[in-house]
Amino acid sequence: MKKYPPTNIRLFCKIFEWAHLHYEPNTGTWRGFLLQLFCYFNHYFIVLLTFLHLLNTVCRSFHYMPEFYQMLAEDSAMIFCYFKVYLLYHRYSEIKYLADFMENSFSNADESITNKFRVKANMTCLVYMMSVFSIWASLVFQFLLPITKEELANRSMVYKTKFPSRRTFTNLYIPYVDESELAPMIVLSIFEMYANFVLPLTGIAIVGLLPALIVHLEGQYKILSIRVENIGKIHRNSTGSPVHYINIETNEYIVLENMEPPSTSSEQAHAKAVQIARKRQRIQQNL
Repeated sequence: MKKYPPTNIRLFCKIFEWAHLHYEPNTGTWRGFLLQLFCYFNHYFIVLLTFLHLLNTVCRSFHYMPEFYQMLAEDSAMIFCYFKVYLLYHRYSEIKYLADFMENSFSNADESITNKFRVKANMTCLVYMMSVFSIWASLVFQFLLPITKEELANRSMVYKTKFPSRRTFTNLYIPYVDESELAPMIVLSIFEMYANFVLPLTGIAIVGLLPALIVHLEGQYKILSIRVENIGKIHRNSTGSPVHYINIETNEYIVLENMEPPSTSSEQAHAKAVQIARKRQRIQQNL
């Protein structure tokens, strides 16, 4: 029997590593030490970005209530995503152990069922990933749209920057820094593009972990239920030949040649003979 295929849980761990939000401690080499520092820097940078966005909401956006509510919703989303990232960072070893356990212990006795539910789990994860790309695409699209005169007047009133028409992906407030200046705007836009892609990607990935796990467990339950239903029956392989299981967990069996299914008439005759014998036994007991 083939090994259980890699699960989506493994993919979530890989995404976390690709985003450089987790690195296995290996400070024995300079490369490992620098990668560990880079991991810490990414966490610090995302926390700082979230704080500056919250600072903008508290210090500037409250002057215009529609803008304040929008910024408050963005703050909630950023804090929620980083909470998931923080949770995955501190539970990384347990989640990785779960992925190893599933791949080494889950049954692949029926590959058709395994592949069916693996595709279902992949589609579930794809929905979560597409939500990330839609968020990122909406930010880019909103950034490229021209500003109306009414919005320009509101930004001038709320943010009081030197160039209200210039804006970044998310509104940040850095004391004594005018983010509408060309140099700060370019630097902030580059960092915000990275953070606004990595943070939702890793945050929503951990949200999709539980649905993916449930789908894989559903496939295991399906395999088990089929085996339970076949207890006491003649087992057959995909070609219809009768088989005898040596190890049902690993799907090891031998094909039985020249084995015919039991005759229905003989079964009925046997049942009738048993019924007659029981009647005779009752008559003798009554005598």
